[in-house]
Amino acid sequence: NYDFVVHYQTSSDQAKALQKELQSSGNPCEIFKCDLMKYQSCIDLINFAFEQFGKLDLLINNASIFPDVSFQNTTEEIFDLNFDIHCKAPFFLSQEYARLGSAGHIVNFLDTRVAKFNTDHFAYSLSKHALHPLTKILAKQLAPNFRVNGIAPGKILPPPKKNQAWLENKKNTSPLQKIGNPENIFQALEFLEKNTYITGEVLFVDGGDQLL
Repeated sequence: NYDFVVHYQTSSDQAKALQKELQSSGNPCEIFKCDLMKYQSCIDLINFAFEQFGKLDLLINNASIFPDVSFQNTTEEIFDLNFDIHCKAPFFLSQEYARLGSAGHIVNFLDTRVAKFNTDHFAYSLSKHALHPLTKILAKQLAPNFRVNGIAPGKILPPPKKNQAWLENKKNTSPLQKIGNPENIFQALEFLEKNTYITGEVLFVDGGDQLL
């Protein structure tokens, strides 16, 4: 069992509901409100985890946005927003974790897009591409005491303003011709967490989308 620190920015009701669910299962859980676009907030979040539980065994960088903006329409604000959330925050969260901790595991959430060169959702795709080599460089930098891995999901949840039916209509575009589910992600995370001889790896949980 784990003790949990759950980050949120605006979704306080969802964070409190998750906290209650985890606590009812016997897992201590604290929630922490902060804006990951701000450097100091990233530092404060990691310090909060150490203050609450004395150590941090696993850092999961999964905060994400998914703005549907083309290359031509990408503004400086949209560009910075994507890189702040998908690359800058994981960098400084990991840096503070390595500074305060003596050992541990970092798992970055990427996207199956990092295996391809999609031009839609341009700043999103570009920032996730940047997180891919960062994951591997950090694995080398922080070894042997810290492991760093990634998970690259495919069709798991519908994007904003789309429903599950829309996602199901996309299933035949994957080699396995089916849609994934959050349990597939949990299984991948459990595998990476249990196998302590793996670092610098990105596990694609995408039904084979990275092959296309």
